[in-house]
Amino acid sequence: MKATWGFQGRFHYGHLDIGNSNRLGAVSHRVTDNFPLDGVIPPLAPYNGSFTGPGPLMGADPVRSEVFLAGGASVFGSRDLEADLFALSAGPWLALPVNERLTLHAEAGLTLAVIDGSYEHRSLTVLPGASASYSADGSETSVLPGFYAGLSAFYALNEQWDVYAHGRYQYLDDFSVRAGSSRAELIFDESFVVSLGVRFKF
Repeated sequence: MKATWGFQGRFHYGHLDIGNSNRLGAVSHRVTDNFPLDGVIPPLAPYNGSFTGPGPLMGADPVRSEVFLAGGASVFGSRDLEADLFALSAGPWLALPVNERLTLHAEAGLTLAVIDGSYEHRSLTVLPGASASYSADGSETSVLPGFYAGLSAFYALNEQWDVYAHGRYQYLDDFSVRAGSSRAELIFDESFVVSLGVRFKF
């Protein structure tokens, strides 16, 4: 029984559709700026004027106060991320026969992926005595380098049929896409694939 080796390539495609509409909570503060009038009697609204006059100018340095709002803010809405992932992997493999029936198969190599994603963010933020709505969407296309390593065990039932167990670790760079001030991120640094199956050889 001799070890054998070779070179292999794989093409992968995956479609991701992730979303949630969970209620979120946030700590909130109310910031108030008071501008000194310095003896100026403010005119009734509406008022149109210029920064240079005529007329007196109010102070430009505010007195700021900040108050913590008990209960914070509640954020309602939806966050939806959709992406298409195309990946090409290539690298060597090594098959090590343990006995006449059991063979271990090791593999490792590099991966290059292209991901095209879109993100939509809709929210309504409710504060004590106030509310604000917000919506935005964005898209991003990125190239993600990475690598993989795997180990398989094949057990021959006869000359044509095998059963196998396979484990593979896949690393890719992170992907992020913005929708206004909100950001969605996909983290691929802990991707493990475990599979069990049968193989038929012609």
